[in-house]
Amino acid sequence: MSLPSAPSSTYRVQPSVVVSIFDHYLRRPERSERVIGALLGTEADGVVKINNSFPVPYLINPEIRLDQVHFKKMLELHRPAFPHEKVVGWYVTGVTVDGFVNAVHNENFVRMADNEANVVLTVDTKLEKGLEIAAYNSHATVVGGKQNFVEFRPVDIEVSSENADPSAADLLLRGSSTIPSHLANNLSDLETLLAEVRAYIESVKNGSAAPINDIGRSLLFTTTTINDDDFDKSYRNFVQDLLMVAYLASLTRAHLKLNDRQ
Repeated sequence: MSLPSAPSSTYRVQPSVVVSIFDHYLRRPERSERVIGALLGTEADGVVKINNSFPVPYLINPEIRLDQVHFKKMLELHRPAFPHEKVVGWYVTGVTVDGFVNAVHNENFVRMADNEANVVLTVDTKLEKGLEIAAYNSHATVVGGKQNFVEFRPVDIEVSSENADPSAADLLLRGSSTIPSHLANNLSDLETLLAEVRAYIESVKNGSAAPINDIGRSLLFTTTTINDDDFDKSYRNFVQDLLMVAYLASLTRAHLKLNDRQ
């Protein structure tokens, strides 16, 4: 029985890739509980960088079958813009490596990607415990000279951007407590204004200041109450719009690189 050694590579994924996965999940077909896609990037000097991704449709009838035509077409469109990138793995929404993941990997992605897709990235889209991303490296276990089963070993992965300035998506995904200086200044100014408004309201209530009708009407319109359902719907729409903007920005960047090579 032959067991491979533990992986020694370092794994990094771009924030835009995670945002694209969430966008794919939000736009999934109605009856689909999970989404699947390819991960593309580079591997050099022990560092695997996941820079791009694209969705891959699939059907369960009764076995899991990925759309190989779609996969090949997307790969052909990707290569002219990013000639140095290859398929390094694939992603799936969810938190566990189960029979679904095993079937997709062994019966689909390994064959479609010529055995190069060794990384499996799982992304929890429920966000009940914050952002949960896990990565696994697949290893074939050989018994008696024949492959017996595939083992998925957890590996450390970090969400990191190569840009000097952290993007909004980067800060959002990291849950970073570091706020850019200009945003911190704006928040400080807002706190000052809110303190002035509160002081004015208290002075009107205790009779030390005369009420001004125009200010009162403005505060009434500004502080209109909103129920929980409306707020939840508004927040979800905002997040979906943010994901779409990030996806379109990534798509635009790819087209620009493609045009530069023509």
